Amino acid sequence: MAYVDHTFSITDEEDDETAFQGISIAHNRFPLKEVSLTLILLVSGTLFLVLGLVLLFNTHHKPQGFIFTLFACGLFSLGFYYIKTAYYAYKGYKNFSFMDTPAV
Repeated sequence: MAYVDHTFSITDEEDDETAFQGISIAHNRFPLKEVSLTLILLVSGTLFLVLGLVLLFNTHHKPQGFIFTLFACGLFSLGFYYIKTAYYAYKGYKNFSFMDTPAV
């Protein structure tokens, strides 16, 4: 006969209600930190892309320009994706929520 511990039962309705009370309150606010992080990603990606292209087309700094351009493409694409997701969640499109933005 196996020992069964009923202390952490899954079927307790009382525990389920108290566990999710804080979650609904936290998601009713606008995620300002998360959206500002995505804006920082987008702006820094744009600035690094301009700097990388300037270095890339300069004859003396081609390797540095190539690295900056690759890094900037990654930052810009992440920033654009998360800004698009946050915008669609703000507008209320189906299957988009602020939970898809990176947590801070």
